[in-house]
Amino acid sequence: METLYKIDSEIFLYLNRFVGKNDLLDELTQFTVNDYLIPVFSSMIILSLWFGWQTEEQRDRHQFGVMTAGLGVAIANAIVPIVTILYFRERPFEVLDVNLLFYQPTDSSFPSNPACIIFAMAWGISFGNTRASHILFSLGFIYSLARVYSGVCYPADVLGGLLIGLLSASAAAYSIKRANVLRNKFLQVTRFFCLS
Repeated sequence: METLYKIDSEIFLYLNRFVGKNDLLDELTQFTVNDYLIPVFSSMIILSLWFGWQTEEQRDRHQFGVMTAGLGVAIANAIVPIVTILYFRERPFEVLDVNLLFYQPTDSSFPSNPACIIFAMAWGISFGNTRASHILFSLGFIYSLARVYSGVCYPADVLGGLLIGLLSASAAAYSIKRANVLRNKFLQVTRFFCLS
C-alpha cells in the first residue's frame, strides 16, 4: 500500500509542478476546476436530452438515460460519505508542498466527489445517448485532471471517483430496468404535466 501512495504522490507532484509556469494554463485550469462550470454545463446537456428528441423511440432512450444518470448521481452521493467514514484521506495540500490554484476543501480527498458525480452522469446518460456520454466523459476527464493539477486531489482520488460513478450508474440502470412499472408510472405523471 505504501508503494501505491508513493506512486500516487509522485504523479500528483509531477502534474502540480507546472503550476505557476504558464499563466494561460493556470487561468484555464482555474476556470475549469471551479464548482460550477462543468457540473452546470453537464446538467444542461442532460436537461436538453430529457426534452430533446424527435421520435418516440428516441424520447424513451433519452429519458431512460437521464433517469439512470440522476439515480446514479444519487447512489454515488450515498456511497461517498460511507467511504469517507471508512477511509479519510488528507488533501495533497495538507501533507505535501503544493502549488494551489483552488480553495482548500475540508472533506476527504478520497474519493473525489466531483469525479463521482460527473462520471455517474456520463455513464448513466450512455444508456440513452452515446454522443452525449462521450462529451460528458471528456468533460469528466478534463475536470478530474484540473483538480489534480490545481492541487486539491490525488490521481487515485479521481480514479476512485470514476469507479464509484460507473458502479453507481450501472446499479441505477439495473434498478430502473427492474422497476419497469414504477418507471412507466413516473413517465406517465411527468407527461401528464408536460414535464417530459
